Amino acid sequence: MVFERGHPRRFDLVVGADGLHSTVRRLAFGPEGTWVTHLRLYVATMRWQTGLDNHAVLMHNQPGAAIALHPGPGQPGAAFRFRSSAQVDLRDPDGVTQLMVRTYNGMGWWALELLDGCSAACDRYFDCGQPGPCA
Repeated sequence: MVFERGHPRRFDLVVGADGLHSTVRRLAFGPEGTWVTHLRLYVATMRWQTGLDNHAVLMHNQPGAAIALHPGPGQPGAAFRFRSSAQVDLRDPDGVTQLMVRTYNGMGWWALELLDGCSAACDRYFDCGQPGPCA
């Protein structure tokens, strides 16, 4: 095997596990644009201290959008899952926040409080299943 850095070496098995949109996937399958189909499904997660029972997961949904609170002893968090035909660039935090506000505004429950936290969260994760702009 020839690596970008280092001397060529021989291996019986190579395992690549470096995540979504990874270099390993690109090397194995080619550019994502040739094999990924965007289904307009978005996912955002963030740390969130819920103060709830460590064994309970709370979910709230409306057609096309859901929020789940995942308390626990490790890193409690909130997860947003929704469908949208909007285009957003994953590298634009303001655009991502605006899309989420448009999606969850009026949902009720704890949506506004969570959105405020998500807007300010420096460790927020947001993805649509493809690299770069979600078009």
